[in-house]
This record gives sequence, structure tokens and C-alpha cells, in this order.
Amino acid sequence: MSLLCSCGLPGRLKFHPTSQYFCSSCFSRKFEKRILNQIPRFVRGNSIAVALSGGKDSATLLHVLHKTQRKLKITKLMAIILEEGILELQLARKKIINKLKKNYSDIDFIKTSYSELFDYSLPTLVQHSDNQGLGFTPCAICGVLRRHGIMRLALENEADFIAMGNTLEDEADTILLNIIRGTPWKNSRGKIDYQPADRKSLPLRIKPLARISENAILNYSKIHQLPILTNQCVFAYRSLRSDISIFLNSIEEKNPHVRYSITSSMEEDTKRDRIVKVVQKCERCSSYSPEFECAACRMIQKIMN
Repeated sequence: MSLLCSCGLPGRLKFHPTSQYFCSSCFSRKFEKRILNQIPRFVRGNSIAVALSGGKDSATLLHVLHKTQRKLKITKLMAIILEEGILELQLARKKIINKLKKNYSDIDFIKTSYSELFDYSLPTLVQHSDNQGLGFTPCAICGVLRRHGIMRLALENEADFIAMGNTLEDEADTILLNIIRGTPWKNSRGKIDYQPADRKSLPLRIKPLARISENAILNYSKIHQLPILTNQCVFAYRSLRSDISIFLNSIEEKNPHVRYSITSSMEEDTKRDRIVKVVQKCERCSSYSPEFECAACRMIQKIMN
């Protein structure tokens, strides 16, 4: 389908759920402007670490931040890569990262693995958890370790902010997932300010893609021919998130705004009174945690002991 863009050129791309079509150039400008609008002004003039998986979302975020680095006055832009220990995924990611390094030679690419950080790979932890019938899904294990690892590398490399590649779909699916799991309080973690006792602050997470659909991100990545990882995690089929995504996709056919409605309701909640939580260093790994032992150490101890 080809309609006219506002500039007069043929328009083949649009932002869901609007009906307006854009040419490639206008689409890119609107896309980048929307991301910039999602970045708080207080982020400007600081260093940013992008949590880079190599997929279309994080690769696109890295590209846009690099392109607008001067405009945002980013003092240092870096990319954090965590390897789960899944060989096929690791080999495919290596090819993508090598291409990204050539495209962005002025960015620091910082890579480590779960085995280096926690002594165990994700497959090893999943196997032990399954053998003991602990009930941890691979995604639950990976999520805890990934959050821990990203924060640890961001601290070690003095990043002021961590840019996550969470999309509109990710945010809406997570909100519903937490409700289904009986942990709705996790949806309010965005209004918690963690205050360490021995330093001014911790790197804050920002989500510039949280109001942008995956389809728009895919179109942008194609326009700019970004190298992206297309391999799927071998544990993806066990994820409850995929079932929730299918469910919301079916509702979206009747109500295209459903994911915007879900995320907007949570954004209004996080605007209310913020909570300050004092964090201390974990007794085992010295990472910051509201408890004496961080979530990653607690999980590993439970699985491996």
C-alpha cells in the first residue's frame, strides 16, 4: 500500500496505531524525535551504557543514541554485552557485535558472561533447577542475572545511566505478566529510588523505546540496514511471556490501543509519591541490594545447593 507522505513523496511506513503514512526519511526523523522525547532532560551531559543483546531493539537504540550523541551531550557512550552461555546464540551474536564495532568504532563494547560473573552458565542453572523441580523458568533465572550483570558492569565502567531496549510490547507484556504471577508490586519498581550508603547514586535505567512498537523499530532497522541478531533463545518456548504476547496481539486486532492503555495506566501510577530504599553491598558478591544478600546470589544458592 502506498499513500502520500506529508512531504509529498510516496509513503509506505506508518507508526502504529496511527493511520498516517511516511516516506523513509520522514519516518526516520519522526522515529528519532520520538525516542529523544522519551529521554529526560537530566540525562543530557552524562555517560550512558546501552544494554546490548544484538537484537533489533537494542541495536536500534544504540544507533539512535550514537547518531544523536552530540545533541544529547552524552559524555561517553558504551555498550554492555552479557553472554548467557548458549553456544549457538553466542556465535551468532559475535558476528553482529563485530559488525557493530566497525560501524561505531568510537563506542566502548564491554562484554562478559554469566560464567565469569556467577561461575555458572544459564543452561547449567536451568538444568539444575529443572532436576530439583524448583519451578524457576529459564526467563526468570536469566532476568535476575541479567539485571545484576548490567548494573555491575555499568558501575565498574562509571556509567551514569543504563539505556534499556524495552519496547511498547515488552512493557505491556511485563505489566500483565506480573499481575498473572501474583507480583503486581513489581510494576511499581519504576518509582523506587535506590540510595546506596557509600556513594551518591546508582546508574538509573531509562527506556527510550518504551512507547515505540516493535514493528516501527523493525522498519527503522531495515531503513538503516542495521546488523541485527535474529536467532531466538533455545528457552523461549518455555516463556509465559510469549503466551501473554499472543493474547495481547489477539486483543490488539480489535483494540489497536490496548498496549498503550496498559502502559499509560502504569506510567500514571509511577508519577505518584516516590519511595526511597537504602541499598547496601551484598555479603556474597558486594553488589548493591536492598537485602543483605542480592537476588542473584539468593537464586544461585538455591539452585546449586
